[in-house]
Amino acid sequence: MKLFVDDRRTPPDDTWTLVKTYQDALPIIDSEVVEELALDNDLGIESFRYVEGHMVEGSGYDLLMHVVQMKMDGKKVPSKITVHSANPVMNQKMREVIERYLND
Repeated sequence: MKLFVDDRRTPPDDTWTLVKTYQDALPIIDSEVVEELALDNDLGIESFRYVEGHMVEGSGYDLLMHVVQMKMDGKKVPSKITVHSANPVMNQKMREVIERYLND
């Protein structure tokens, strides 16, 4: 499966599955069936969630860090991960995480 996570953009073609929120993406990623993952960072108000009584953003970066943890736990992770965020700071940060922890 190819998973495209973005609240505004559409996937490049119909071979991708589109999800718009952190909450929708997380169980798909956890299913370990995603071969290719394309991430935006800023996923909009729908991706905010409550953690210990506080509202926090569920971002593409959060999903990426979840994938890193999956790899450390010995789980199957996507073989290809790309970032298409327009947020330049987070785009660079996410690419650095991919390079450091997910590229073999």
